[in-house]
Amino acid sequence: TRVQTCALPISAVATGASTFRGAGELRTKETDRLAGIVTAIRALGGHARVEGDDLVVEGGGLSGGTVGSLGDHRLAMAFAAVAPATRTGVTVRDAEVATVSFPRYADMLRSLGLDVEG
Repeated sequence: TRVQTCALPISAVATGASTFRGAGELRTKETDRLAGIVTAIRALGGHARVEGDDLVVEGGGLSGGTVGSLGDHRLAMAFAAVAPATRTGVTVRDAEVATVSFPRYADMLRSLGLDVEG
């Protein structure tokens, strides 16, 4: 099963826990996306953990904060996408890396009413 990176942080605002089985493939992408997602969800006030090759994300919401993209375009897009569902918003460091796969991502977010710098 192919795991869609953008869906993972969004699951933190769901009700209950979400388990993504076979997510270990995310360790071998541009960065260790699995570790990056867990670190970022925790930095935003959520709860996530890795169990073998599975990612478990506890629902209940995210408070918001600052996370790093780790230079990974998909992580940058994933955490920008979850920003509206947080209580205080999200700042994604090095978010411009999203242009690797979606050159007009910031413009699209602005068109949705999000505050995007740069």
